[in-house]
Amino acid sequence: MQRRWIWLSLSGVLASWALSNAWIPPAAWGQEVTLNVGKETINGPDEGTDREAWFAEMKRWRERERARIGYVDAEYTRKEVDDLTTFSKEQGAKGLATLALTAEGVKGTAQKFIKPEEVEAIKALTGAKTGDLVLFIADSKAVANKTLSALRLLFRDRLNLADKDLLAFAWVLDFPMFEYNEEDKKWDAAHHPFTMPKLEDLPKFETDPSQILSDAYDMVLNGYETASGSIRIHRSDIQQKGLKDEEIQAKFGHLIEAFQYGAPPHGGMAPGIDRLVMIFADEPNIREVIAFPKNQAGRDLMADAPSPASEKQLRELQIKLDLKKVDEK
Repeated sequence: MQRRWIWLSLSGVLASWALSNAWIPPAAWGQEVTLNVGKETINGPDEGTDREAWFAEMKRWRERERARIGYVDAEYTRKEVDDLTTFSKEQGAKGLATLALTAEGVKGTAQKFIKPEEVEAIKALTGAKTGDLVLFIADSKAVANKTLSALRLLFRDRLNLADKDLLAFAWVLDFPMFEYNEEDKKWDAAHHPFTMPKLEDLPKFETDPSQILSDAYDMVLNGYETASGSIRIHRSDIQQKGLKDEEIQAKFGHLIEAFQYGAPPHGGMAPGIDRLVMIFADEPNIREVIAFPKNQAGRDLMADAPSPASEKQLRELQIKLDLKKVDEK
């Protein structure tokens, strides 16, 4: 029997919920819910969503994706599920919930939290059948998408789903301008602070920075970023929107002043030649195609660098070290 793996992410506060044409819990409306199945993402429903249109799109989406879902046995052992959970935590998720649809019934870590009607709703949404394994990530959109993407690539390689002789290029456009920094409680530039925002999104600087898109772009080959670039800001009034006044004057005052004399629109991109060579050579790691690669600890083993600085060098640079010894705790 062919077995499939399916992944489903829930972003927001809902830990379990049902989704069917007949019923959606009222708590679900107005919450951000992101569904990831296969290669597409569809957001919704929210308070302004047309229910019939949304479910119609869900049905068309599911039928398109069913032909592209990989195959994995729902009878995964406890150790195999634990390994997937550990892998998910390494991506930043708090854990991984599973729902195994076996011939003996529904099993998995999510089984005791999901009602029978909710299981049927998930099966209707995903097209899951007996023998399928559904993986859940309940977290923020950023964490859920990152973790599910990593799981998808893991299964791609584990099950040999990708054609190794195919060069699949793609462009990724319209990146978010900002991402929220939870630690500092502020919006940071997702690419860099000199990326031009979409001009039609300028009013959103004062209302909702999360909805501002940027003129940034990446070229992707077989899932690897092989080139990245953007259109740069060339107007001082726009540059000042993305940086605080004191930061502008201290770090970029000369740039703002130069813009006032007029600067043409400009941009560019930087290709990753080493990464392209790695893909063409069918190597698993970019260090295999770099002449003098550093290891994962950042050391150059050939030159034995970095090496300790002498006391004389430190005095010349007016650097004082206060380092703990290796055996200190």
